[in-house]
Amino acid sequence: MRIFWITVVLSVISASSAGSASKHDPIIDANRNYQKYQAAVEQTGQKLPRSSKAVSQALKRLTEHKPNELGSGWIAEGARQVSMNQVFKSGVIQAVLAAGGVDQFAAQLETDPNSVMKIPGAGNGMRAAFNNIKLHDQYYDWLSGSLTAIARGNKAKLAPSFGAVVIPRPKPSSLALAKKVVSARFLKAPPHSMGQRNNLSVVGRMMVLAALDIAGTTRTDQGISKAEGLLNSSPMTGCLSLARQNLQQCLAASRGKSEKQFCAGQHAIGEVSGCFDWILPPNY
Repeated sequence: MRIFWITVVLSVISASSAGSASKHDPIIDANRNYQKYQAAVEQTGQKLPRSSKAVSQALKRLTEHKPNELGSGWIAEGARQVSMNQVFKSGVIQAVLAAGGVDQFAAQLETDPNSVMKIPGAGNGMRAAFNNIKLHDQYYDWLSGSLTAIARGNKAKLAPSFGAVVIPRPKPSSLALAKKVVSARFLKAPPHSMGQRNNLSVVGRMMVLAALDIAGTTRTDQGISKAEGLLNSSPMTGCLSLARQNLQQCLAASRGKSEKQFCAGQHAIGEVSGCFDWILPPNY
């Protein structure tokens, strides 16, 4: 009987999506910006830029996107990781059934976004996103440290494939300080909290987007604008804008290749990484 009802819910979800489906998927579209940044980081790590021309090319790749686009792309990446978690996916199906349908489920999340954490498997989905953030952050830390090392005339080994588990280099003290400043500047509540109803945290946005994505409502005409709103976080955009400003100021004051390498490592990668990983719980 349980399998029967799950099958019914899946059919309802599929029908709901198909009924008013749009070719535009805001989560996939937003995530493309992060995937391009990810590819630029990987390309930089595969062949660390040592000539002036290579440094300029790397900086061009790493700064291709506007801060709001990169922030939305990162939130979409988190939502994608959550929605792929099978335990949470099963929990959403149960929640849709309990709510009486997809529309009712979406309305419940609209009224109380924090209720997403009451869905069975929400913790599993959130950990999937956190693990992904941590994995990427290790790579960013490695590359940031490597660029700083070669800027100072030290040798640095080539990075492994993106996403491989590596032991991150210790972050330079200036970068650690910058991350604390960023957190203090934009954060008023614990970084892993769900936030308030009208000001959802980045984690909250990832979770709600994932739930709506599983239910199929982010691809409907009515749900696209809601999804686009969830993808845009002022603290995330503000943090990435500050990182971009710091990079521009660093480059404006730089003299020569090594100083540009230092700017790239500190701000185009290291500080951007700080904007991504400040949503992790302490000591994660």
